Amino acid sequence: MKNVPVLALLIILLFSACNQPEPSPYPDIVFYKVSSHPVGGRSTAVSFVIKDTAYVALGRDSLFKGALKDCWAYYPETDNWTQKTDFPGIARVNAVAEVIDNKAYVGLGFYPDEGAYVNEYYLRDFWMYDAETNTWEQKADFPGTIENSASFTSGCVSFVANNQLYIGAGFNGYSFSNEFWKYDPLSNQIGRA
Repeated sequence: MKNVPVLALLIILLFSACNQPEPSPYPDIVFYKVSSHPVGGRSTAVSFVIKDTAYVALGRDSLFKGALKDCWAYYPETDNWTQKTDFPGIARVNAVAEVIDNKAYVGLGFYPDEGAYVNEYYLRDFWMYDAETNTWEQKADFPGTIENSASFTSGCVSFVANNQLYIGAGFNGYSFSNEFWKYDPLSNQIGRA
């Protein structure tokens, strides 16, 4: 029983030594507070960056409240927000947004109407935002397949590669899709990826 305190001390030292993290090869990430969004919190919105300006659009400001259409720009050099031209399509949540050649492509998503899951609420329209002119222009609609009477356009994954926009793996209120589509902004065409 004399060795119990020594054994306990060794266990404490062992666990203390294992608690030290390895030094990171990456520089520390430092966060700092900037000015808050002028109209408060937001969920299920889209965001994108054009040049050095960040944009936040669409989404909703409270749980199960209707969707929004506004668009805001954040200027880091002055730490202020400016409201831009509203999104011209139907207000929505769970949309996608990507930037190609300093133009934002925004669309798809879901129109929340008291939780109804019908095809008309899964939106297929797509829009281009030009920050230089502060204007929106409608582009080709998303084709997608219809299954269980609803399109897979809510909460899609999106990314840009070789100046082409890829969209897929959406939700239709019942299930998820594994299909992917490719949008070419030069031809304004959407096809299977």
